Amino acid sequence: MFPLVYVLLSGKDEIIYSRFFRHIRYIAELHQLQLQPETVFIDYETETKNATGTVLPGVTVKGCFFHFTLCIWRLAQKCGLKSYYKENEDITQLIRQAAVLSLYPHYLVDDVWITTLEDIGETDNVPATTSFTDNMTESWDEIYCFLWNHYFTERPTSPTPWTVGTIKLRRDSTMPTPNI
Repeated sequence: MFPLVYVLLSGKDEIIYSRFFRHIRYIAELHQLQLQPETVFIDYETETKNATGTVLPGVTVKGCFFHFTLCIWRLAQKCGLKSYYKENEDITQLIRQAAVLSLYPHYLVDDVWITTLEDIGETDNVPATTSFTDNMTESWDEIYCFLWNHYFTERPTSPTPWTVGTIKLRRDSTMPTPNI
């Protein structure tokens, strides 16, 4: 799998993503290419998921593993666990175990998470742990499991999957910009 298109979009809403997907299909048709991706990997934006389902019906939508682990790390930071991550091995293992939940079969995720919560040791003295574990339990449950679970995801051997993600660009660049 390799990226075929890099694009800068003017926003992050469903209309813009839909126009983007339609335009890609249009360009493919102009060049007599048939684009029929089986899977699209997204970065957990609802707008991207909705646009993908509208423009590419029947395609399997999966969340990107990298972006899943990034969400877990951001949650840990938001809950105040960043400094404990380096200092407390139990906190480190808790966050790492949360990040790899998507690699377990979906039917084992609950059991693995409960076992993780039972096995973590000295975290009672870290109040932020409760916030993190509660959020993980409530937000990343079976409702979204089909999106982020990758245990049964076939690894791509050809460029049939699409990956949709966002990157941040520096806006304070001191480099001169060309006049277009």
